[in-house]
Amino acid sequence: MFQPIGFLVILAGLFGLVRGHGTLVALIIMMSVLGAASALYIGDMDVGPAQLLILFAGLSLMVRPSQISTILGVMQPPKPGFWFACFVIYAVATSFVLPVILGGTTMIVPLDAVSAQNVSAVIPLQPLSSNFTQAVYLTGGLVCFCLVKGAASTREGFRTMFFGVLLYCVLNAIAAIADLVTFNTGTSHLLDFIRNARYNLLVSSDIGGLKRIAGSFTEASAFGRATTGAFAFCATLWICKRHRRITAPVALISLVFIVISTSSAAWAVLPVVLGLLLLTSLGQSNASAAGQGVSLIIAGGVLVLAVAAGSALLLNERVSAVISDYTGQLVFNKMSTESGVERASFNTAGLRNFVETWGLGVGLGTSRSSSFVIALLANTGVIGFILYSAFLFSIVFDRSRVALSYPGDIKLAARNALIGMLAIDSLVASTIDQGFMYYAVAALMAAQPDAAPAYDPAPRFRTAHARHG
Repeated sequence: MFQPIGFLVILAGLFGLVRGHGTLVALIIMMSVLGAASALYIGDMDVGPAQLLILFAGLSLMVRPSQISTILGVMQPPKPGFWFACFVIYAVATSFVLPVILGGTTMIVPLDAVSAQNVSAVIPLQPLSSNFTQAVYLTGGLVCFCLVKGAASTREGFRTMFFGVLLYCVLNAIAAIADLVTFNTGTSHLLDFIRNARYNLLVSSDIGGLKRIAGSFTEASAFGRATTGAFAFCATLWICKRHRRITAPVALISLVFIVISTSSAAWAVLPVVLGLLLLTSLGQSNASAAGQGVSLIIAGGVLVLAVAAGSALLLNERVSAVISDYTGQLVFNKMSTESGVERASFNTAGLRNFVETWGLGVGLGTSRSSSFVIALLANTGVIGFILYSAFLFSIVFDRSRVALSYPGDIKLAARNALIGMLAIDSLVASTIDQGFMYYAVAALMAAQPDAAPAYDPAPRFRTAHARHG
């Protein structure tokens, strides 16, 4: 059944068809920011706005059959797309086979929507409705990766995909501001049209009197993950002196929202991202004498701000007491809370599933965990872990990036964003599917502009023709 936002998505899809295939794929990236929205209900499955736009991308390929060869070329060995395709094909196969042949061999915390009403329930291994839905979602991720990488095979297409990711970051910040404003004015119902997914939505909770910012996502941790990726992406581009009028304010706003988001996972990963940014700035200075000033400003500025902020908070006893109580609830006492104990039990069950199935796993979409790594092992076993690792290593350690070039700087920003999101997934993710934004930045990292035949000779994003600096 179509939802009101579904009709808006259809209009966006028609607009993309008219404007060009590159624009349509960029719209898919941008629409993935609506993590709590459903454009369409099909049985127990929620079809998100970005997923619905995938259908329009298919229509676009039907009228441009010459571009299909470029899409298929993305999955040629030994390219990253090949390893990702192998992983997805294997994972989807496990979702239909392993719960049947290994039924009853281990006790699982089920992932399906019916059992999720009692997330602590433990049942014998058996086929679930989530086996199908997770297979569809992960397959959609592969399609997104192929579409973005294929579209980014030319310089114009690469810039179009980049602006799709950049606008995702802008929209994420706007949604966070809207979340705060509507919550504090008692008008949160105004966002119901983008919060209609039939998941467990935690969009109105608070900790220590502070709103748990969810933005356009289902909960604070999902928002913190998206914002961490946005911050890493935009801050890297600011360091590289790319589109600073946009990337600088978005990076700053995203950093502020990470700090006040109440997402403990985002807090835990923030030092990792800051370390990546420091290494990035030092790398820029090593590659160019002109970058030394930026590196010193970043390194010195972070240190001065940290010392100044810490001193100011310690000198104010009232503020210090509030922050101490807040951080105690959010960080230091996290594992003793009901949520922390529950997450730990999910991971214990997932590791038990991995061992009791002799390393085969229980099948994609079967077992609920609270860590991407454990979910990967518990659901797809050793083989799935190896295939995904091959995909990840093939893009993270790609040596084709040209330092101080426009595509090279965007790839660097995509790498930092991907590492930030993956780090959070390793702490809190309950499923293997990592979302379209993750696969989009992975595709940007793997893209080789102008290394393949022209894919979209006339991308329609006007901003793609803007001055780079």
